[in-house]
Amino acid sequence: MNPRLTLGLLAVLVALAGYVYFSPESGQAVQPAGKDKPVEPQAEVLQFNDRETQRLTAQRGDQRTTVDKSADGVWILQPSGEPADRLRLNGLLSRLASLRASRRLAEPGNLADFGLATPETSATIVQSDGAELRLLFGARAPAEAGTYVKRPDDPAVYVVSNAIAQDVERLLTEPPREPPTPTPPPATPTPLEGGPTATPTP
Repeated sequence: MNPRLTLGLLAVLVALAGYVYFSPESGQAVQPAGKDKPVEPQAEVLQFNDRETQRLTAQRGDQRTTVDKSADGVWILQPSGEPADRLRLNGLLSRLASLRASRRLAEPGNLADFGLATPETSATIVQSDGAELRLLFGARAPAEAGTYVKRPDDPAVYVVSNAIAQDVERLLTEPPREPPTPTPPPATPTPLEGGPTATPTP
């Protein structure tokens, strides 16, 4: 076969393959504005020292749950003054302190596409030095196990684990009250060897 003819046919095949792959009618889902722009995987969303956190507030509309850390390190629900669930709060703060995203969209375009034009849910963290960090929660990401979030000081939109969003929402639906101390079961009388069962003295 003529080499020039072979090269010509190869060029036509490459051009056709490129058209099919990049054509908007190739069957690929159309994504919201901003989704076709480059994304950065595993981007840092928040970074702070959770041991220095003094206050955590979750808010959705008129609903609000706030916990403050006392001077001796005890978490207190506000305004009731009840002790809060230390393990639950420390676990959530530990994950927020080094929160990373599965995706970062540097130029997201229309925030309404991500449920972030007027976000309903937010988490606010106040550190011992007065520094404040805020995270806004938007819609669930389609076909992904994630939720869109944004910081007010950063134009980028991130996709984080649904578990983080659910745990923040749970602060509102199930405030982190300290669980009651389990009551020990009553002592079982020990039978006397060769005699009647011992009866506890009232």
